[in-house]
Amino acid sequence: MFSRLHRRLQAIGCLLTALALFPSTVHALKVPRPTYSLDFGAYGELNGSSDSSRFRHPPQAWNFTLNGSLNWTFLNLGLNLMYNSDDRFTTQRINQLNFNPSWKWGRIYAGDFATSLTPLTLSGVTLYGGGIELFPGSFRFAALAGRSKRASTDSLNFSYTQHIYGFRLGAEQFSITALKAIDDTTSNYFTDSTPAMAHDNLVVSLNSRFNIFQALSCDLEAAGSAFTRDMRSDTIIDTVPVINRIPQWVWSVYQPRRSSYVGYALRGAVRYTPSFMNLGLSFNQTMPGYASLGTSYLKTDYRDVRADVSTSLIPKTNIGLYCEAGNDNLLRDKLGTTHNTEFGGTLSATPITLLNIAAAYSHTAQVKTATNDSFGQNSVTQVV
Repeated sequence: MFSRLHRRLQAIGCLLTALALFPSTVHALKVPRPTYSLDFGAYGELNGSSDSSRFRHPPQAWNFTLNGSLNWTFLNLGLNLMYNSDDRFTTQRINQLNFNPSWKWGRIYAGDFATSLTPLTLSGVTLYGGGIELFPGSFRFAALAGRSKRASTDSLNFSYTQHIYGFRLGAEQFSITALKAIDDTTSNYFTDSTPAMAHDNLVVSLNSRFNIFQALSCDLEAAGSAFTRDMRSDTIIDTVPVINRIPQWVWSVYQPRRSSYVGYALRGAVRYTPSFMNLGLSFNQTMPGYASLGTSYLKTDYRDVRADVSTSLIPKTNIGLYCEAGNDNLLRDKLGTTHNTEFGGTLSATPITLLNIAAAYSHTAQVKTATNDSFGQNSVTQVV
């Protein structure tokens, strides 16, 4: 017992000695000293009202934040903490814990984080888990896993614990991305009378980014998805002969069911940036069957094209113009089709340093054509 205590005291002594010698060692090696920052914030409130319908339960609330960073040579360490007393009353997570070390060619995520793989796979969704990104030179690698939603038995917001797994591999010019999102049916009661359906989602994307003569940049992406609307539905692996021939290990990643459907999405952007102007053209098409649980917002069954140009040929003046057109009902299986058009421009000038003059004009129009005229709706709105 005494020998174990003696070893622990020796270890603590060695650690304290190393910490004491660390500043002098850094100075002797002429290594830049680390810089750090630390911020702490606290907020509290107490509510009361004579009107019982407006009384807050509980009447008190508090919020604590702690943000810190440490920079030393090539390493940057960041820590962000937030505690909110209302977290126990909300269906989704409010408290935040984020530790994000980064260096010149990589970064690590731990805790709560939000990153983007591609716009059609993972973008704008906060995860509670971990991940890593490596980008030395033109090489690109990313792997992440986390919880995007926690289980809730609230009758108005019933949900399962939802997990997202992402992977990206390739180069700066071309990469492949895969995303898997699935609801954990064991996190909540899962019966035929459950008020919400459990989802399963698999997305694969091919993305290419390249430059031509430094003035012309291209960003292209094609993605396909398989989405199961209700995991209570029966699988179709043994019922369809073609599917039955696929190796069984494939179904460990995704199991097609009777409520499953597939779809695809395309997007592309080209931008030409010579010294005197900025010209861009973009295209987006998302078919009705496409779905990705890794995006915060995705407008399906829609196609749009946008063009914009800006120039500063006149000294101290910038002129910009844009136009956009889009429509839904891509499969022509609906009674009506909505056509949206928008165009406009901006003008800004800085005649003197302390004076800036800006003006903007935009015009939007929406026309809905229907097979039955009783469903026809034409509307034009103009904003100046």
